[in-house]
Amino acid sequence: MIDSYKGVRDAQRIVRLSGNMDFPFTFTKSLEFALFRTYGIPTISSLLLHTGQLGKAENAGRRYVDTSGLIQAFMTFPVPRLDLPNGGESESAKLEGQGEDWEHFGEDPNDPRSSIALARVNFLHGRWKNKISNDDLKYTLSTFVIEPAKWIDRYEWRRLSPLEKEALFSLFYHIGRCMNITDIPETLEEFTEWSENYERSNMVFQQCNRDVADHTTNLLLYALPSALHGFARKLVASLMDDTLREAMGYPRAPGWIVTFKDVLFGIRATVTRMLMLPRRKPLSNVPIASDEDGHVFSIESLLSDGIPAVCPASGARAQDGKVCPVGGHLHVAAEKQDGFKTAAWRMELSWYENEPVYARAFRKGSIGWLAEEVRIALGSLKAEDRRGAQRWMPPTLPVPEELKTKAEKGEPIAGLGGFRLEEMGPKGLEMKGRKEVLEMAEKLHGGKIEGRWSFSP
Repeated sequence: MIDSYKGVRDAQRIVRLSGNMDFPFTFTKSLEFALFRTYGIPTISSLLLHTGQLGKAENAGRRYVDTSGLIQAFMTFPVPRLDLPNGGESESAKLEGQGEDWEHFGEDPNDPRSSIALARVNFLHGRWKNKISNDDLKYTLSTFVIEPAKWIDRYEWRRLSPLEKEALFSLFYHIGRCMNITDIPETLEEFTEWSENYERSNMVFQQCNRDVADHTTNLLLYALPSALHGFARKLVASLMDDTLREAMGYPRAPGWIVTFKDVLFGIRATVTRMLMLPRRKPLSNVPIASDEDGHVFSIESLLSDGIPAVCPASGARAQDGKVCPVGGHLHVAAEKQDGFKTAAWRMELSWYENEPVYARAFRKGSIGWLAEEVRIALGSLKAEDRRGAQRWMPPTLPVPEELKTKAEKGEPIAGLGGFRLEEMGPKGLEMKGRKEVLEMAEKLHGGKIEGRWSFSP
């Protein structure tokens, strides 16, 4: 049990313990709802409609996955050192060795993925810097501090302690600085008061709020039968306070729906508290030191398949069965494809709640594959929408020549998928901003980014 902290990485450890060990479901849902809440501010929702990322149904699913992946990456992996003394580690953490093994889950405290994710977010926001106000960014940041505590206190098996709430504030205060957000209140109480005042002044109804909220709600209902959509929409409305509900133009949920929601969460909290054992490992949608579980993987064989590859140092040729020991042959091979610079190591989300963007195909014969076969037979899933299908793949991934016909038909290709943090964002921007993202990431990280998550500008 961590009972005190002085460094932001200690604060992050506390947040991870509560978010990934004690309350993974509610913590994740509260972050999703925090983003949803920002759509009640017209200046935010109108920009999202203008960019087309949540104003068009065909873009909403990818935007949801990109946002989820980037946020969870910069929250989960060790936050950037930036300009903090001791790299954000408290002296007690260093003495106890916590800074060496990052919470004993085999993680590297020098993992650069949080820095890369924040740098990518900064690049994507920077494209609209004249339209995104500092106050809107600051308000969005405040929802990530306020909503998790509110949801956990209301719906979980125990309340957050004052220390856990302070840790949440400290973590996002630091993340806000990494995002160049200015004038962030310096205490949790001041930040909460500022956020509430901002809502009173700016959370008002405009049609753009409703349009963005509807697209987002449709994503939440992705896996539900259409017969349940009406009930589910009322359930979503029951989670809103009056200020947010009126700003989005939603009718008040019937009283019985509100009661059903409260009873359901109450039963869940009681069962969790009385009958469930503590978790032995964290539940995270981004892989935590989990090479063994398949959510961190290399597509080296696909990158080099069919491409004459030569080690730039030794001249070793892949066609002779030799490879460059540091993967240089992959970069040479990649450069021979038109502007193709993606790297071999990729990540995959642990689960998908709606469209399986970036997901690899289920292994043939697995339970997931069989479930898809059943859904296709019943007509509830189109063959071209199954995991690993071409429509979910980023264009940065190479398709071996002998499989291109299969890909053009929309059929899944085994082993092909996953994402790189520096490539996430709207379609067409996968390879944009690499130089800027790399420079920002290395500045945040406090040094050169090396290893499997390095990338070329």
